[in-house]
Amino acid sequence: MVLHMVLVLLLKKDEVVDFPCARYSLSICHAVIEDTAIFMAVGANGFIILIGRFIMAVIITFLVSQFCLFERQAILHEAGKKEESKNTNAL
Repeated sequence: MVLHMVLVLLLKKDEVVDFPCARYSLSICHAVIEDTAIFMAVGANGFIILIGRFIMAVIITFLVSQFCLFERQAILHEAGKKEESKNTNAL
């Protein structure tokens, strides 16, 4: 909860550039300790669960960051095209 409030405050100050990645990372890593403790109580290996969740969090966050980067580049490219067409139409 505190991390979400910190992200919202930083977002309001325009200091967070990669908000979707931070949001996905927080969502994936939410309750890691609690979930692991519950699974350990029923006999699961906590180390394997923690390592598995960490690896999946890194992979998913990386994929989301690449998708967000691709979207940003497409938006900037489209904005550049519109700006060029405005400049050629003005001449």
